[in-house]
Amino acid sequence: MNITRSLPPAYAGYSCSSFTIQPSPHTLNRVLVGASLSPPAGGDVESIFFTSSDGGATWNYVLPPQTLGYVTDMVYDAINPGLVYAGTEYNGLLRSTNSGASWESVSVAIQSDISVAAIAVHPNLTNKVYVRTYDFSSGPNPEPELWYSENAGATWQPMSYVFTGVDLLMAPPIPDQFLYALYTGCDLGLCRSFDDGTLWDSISGMPRPEILSAATDGERSIIYLGTPGGLVYSPIANALMMTDDVPGLGSLGGGGVYRLTTAINDEFIYLPLIFR
Repeated sequence: MNITRSLPPAYAGYSCSSFTIQPSPHTLNRVLVGASLSPPAGGDVESIFFTSSDGGATWNYVLPPQTLGYVTDMVYDAINPGLVYAGTEYNGLLRSTNSGASWESVSVAIQSDISVAAIAVHPNLTNKVYVRTYDFSSGPNPEPELWYSENAGATWQPMSYVFTGVDLLMAPPIPDQFLYALYTGCDLGLCRSFDDGTLWDSISGMPRPEILSAATDGERSIIYLGTPGGLVYSPIANALMMTDDVPGLGSLGGGGVYRLTTAINDEFIYLPLIFR
């Protein structure tokens, strides 16, 4: 079934150049979309939000509090169903306390005009949010900065530098666990912190992942990694093997999709995830 939505009259002639979609983990059929729109005569992208409460059958549009560039990421708070964060390119972080019906700007540290590349929330603590930011006012190639807030963005604490990286992920993605870890892709491969970024350790044997996703079966914490190259590493087998591609999925263009499983005995096993 194709689902379409006309743009608001103020955006007649605009085209959607990219969008970010986030279904609610709390409310069935609730969906948020951050749509980045290109003007017909060219120029800067402008973004607006759409909300649906019926799985996309109907939509309402929501204008942001200011002109926005690209919407880069959207994440719901793990506990509070009304709390949502949206990252933008050059316009910082936005927050909604009513499931996306309205938005407000949130300054990260002392900056409001930064780019937010990734957002993660704590699976067991409401209002705790992590962001990866870039401050382009310092130059065209800024280093990433990592921050976390324990009060939904009212105040922020910096995390230690973790090299150039991508994505942020908290795992395991379920509440009431004894130990949580923050993961990010970094120059050393996959980096992990158990103390909100004060100390980091790298899990070797993988190229730097570009995409991270977490899952659990109730007994194991499983992280899926999308990488620009192919490696398989198993400490149990004490073997390191190179691969050029994941068989059966040529569209990856030489990349790999892997899963990292944390077992009870703290062994780590990388396996190629083969789609057929």
